[in-house]
Amino acid sequence: MSKTASKGKKKEEESLVRYAGGVSKGKSAHPRYSFVVRWPGENGKRLAKWFTNDTEAKAWAKEKSADAGELGDNFASLSEDERGAVAAFRKFRAAHEKPAPPPLKTVVAEFVKRWEASRAGAKVEVAVDEYLESLKKRGKSKAHLAASGSRLGRFKKDFGERVLPSFTSRELGDYILNLRGLVLKPVKGDPPGRKRKDGTPVKRTYRPVVVRVNDDLSLESKAGYRRALMSFFEWARKRGMVTENPVKDAEKPEGTPKLPGVLTASETKSFFIALLKHAPELVPFWAVRAFAGLRESEALRMDWRMIDLAAEKITLPKTITKSRHSREITIQPVLAAFLALHVKPSGAVCSLSPIARRWRMRLALRSAPGLLPPRNWARHSYATYHLLAFRHPGETAMQLGHKDDPAMLDAHYRGVGTEKEALAFWDIRPETPENVVAMDVKEDGAQAQTAIRREAQ
Repeated sequence: MSKTASKGKKKEEESLVRYAGGVSKGKSAHPRYSFVVRWPGENGKRLAKWFTNDTEAKAWAKEKSADAGELGDNFASLSEDERGAVAAFRKFRAAHEKPAPPPLKTVVAEFVKRWEASRAGAKVEVAVDEYLESLKKRGKSKAHLAASGSRLGRFKKDFGERVLPSFTSRELGDYILNLRGLVLKPVKGDPPGRKRKDGTPVKRTYRPVVVRVNDDLSLESKAGYRRALMSFFEWARKRGMVTENPVKDAEKPEGTPKLPGVLTASETKSFFIALLKHAPELVPFWAVRAFAGLRESEALRMDWRMIDLAAEKITLPKTITKSRHSREITIQPVLAAFLALHVKPSGAVCSLSPIARRWRMRLALRSAPGLLPPRNWARHSYATYHLLAFRHPGETAMQLGHKDDPAMLDAHYRGVGTEKEALAFWDIRPETPENVVAMDVKEDGAQAQTAIRREAQ
């Protein structure tokens, strides 16, 4: 080894031990140990360790230097910003003794780990597209794909260039709680009615609303965004894109619980009278929804071969149910009475197009002034009145496809309606007003759309 290289190595060793206070040899009060390594401890306290030989002392000093980091003699070389950070952390620890925060070294190491992961992680725009494609391949319904695409599409637009590991629970919670956008709110009071060109008023069959473009979203809408983000980040966690799901600890939007919207027995009877008069093709579709508790998507995919009036049961295969589990539903006398009027050997229970279906509903509701059925009223009414009339939560849950989970019934339907109202609901039978002949007009989607335009003029 050359003299220059030897001097360089010696200088490096001296620099290593100098941090810890240096290795010193000389007169000592200790009879056995002649070498000592000194280093600064917490609160400025000087610490020391004694050794019998120079090699062990230097090895200890080097190890201590690697463990402790940039302190000791090098502390004087810290910038003003670094000094301020250390001072702020010491103040923070002093103010939070119980429980004590982690050491500064641990905090910095965790931040470095997250920062490095954020530079190498998958971007939001790429991950969202891949997630939506996986939903499609897994066979999710069109409604589920549309809802997930809309909510995650907005998240992609807001944070497309960000990488997934860079998000924290606090940031996502604030994002969800502060969402704003297009909001439809019911009009207060009695708004002026629309009129045709000839001056005759147009009867409303819906509740008018006011459109607000940049308003605070409802708590229900924010909860929907949170569910979408929860599923997305959980998928990313399973793929190794993030180490943990940050949405789990994000704040939840929680509003005042709302009772399910139902129709009374008399309102339900008026609804079916209007259907028999103006839209008889929709009677079986709404009958299985109101008196068998089927979801709209299930009723639209339903075939007459799934209905067995003689055995008094409906058998839904797992191919059309939301939960992907087959189930059997008991046909109550009220449902049998409505289905007997329109029973077919096979074919779709509802064959009308969406446009024609909405148009027929508008015609029917015009003949029942003041009747504004709430959203999903049919399934809610079935669950409420089935629970009140038959007093068997487990059976009601099975009929609804809740996998025998009465807890959901208690959470949503308990305390709604009365037993008297329930008995009247199950006692409804088909009834057509006197001197009224049910319409038998077959309109396709194009004809119904033309009629809607003509009626709006």
